Amino acid sequence: MIGNGIEVTLESKKRRSISESEVQNFCEVFSRTNSRKTTSYSEIYRNSSYLLTINDYLNSDEFKLAEEVSDSEERVEGKHRRILVNRYERDPILRRLCVELQGTICKVCNTDLIDIYGDEVRGLIHVHHLKPISEAGGPQSINPEKDLAPVCPNCHAVIHHGGSCRGLDQVKLMIRNSSRK
Repeated sequence: MIGNGIEVTLESKKRRSISESEVQNFCEVFSRTNSRKTTSYSEIYRNSSYLLTINDYLNSDEFKLAEEVSDSEERVEGKHRRILVNRYERDPILRRLCVELQGTICKVCNTDLIDIYGDEVRGLIHVHHLKPISEAGGPQSINPEKDLAPVCPNCHAVIHHGGSCRGLDQVKLMIRNSSRK
């Protein structure tokens, strides 16, 4: 880091300073594009592909895709790392009310997990906020019948896959249009 930005070495071996706002812009786009290193960054930034070289982090093992890591390299998991995150509080009573009012059948794929896994998973269902809490701008009143939906873990993962939040109808359409049925 230098000043209010980062100094990088371009492919041409020239050094260039990248401002803090450019770094911030890159991080926002990086976050929205599935957190993967792809050629789409060149398309996004046109002549600014140098942003891929931001800091040594982008070339570290932490940023490598699976196909970029040698099979012979020993991999280690379980390192302790302290991170700072925003955590939005959820009311367990709202979850219980949602399940009582709407049941445990997924509102997207109509699956009841008991039918697949048996009685051991009775009550296992995720409760999805139809309007993401992170977009609410602060605490808000939630109606467990109108603002929440029971969804199975798979559908919930698809709803949030890629950093965006798909609507229930959009995921239903994905299932209908899928070639694997």
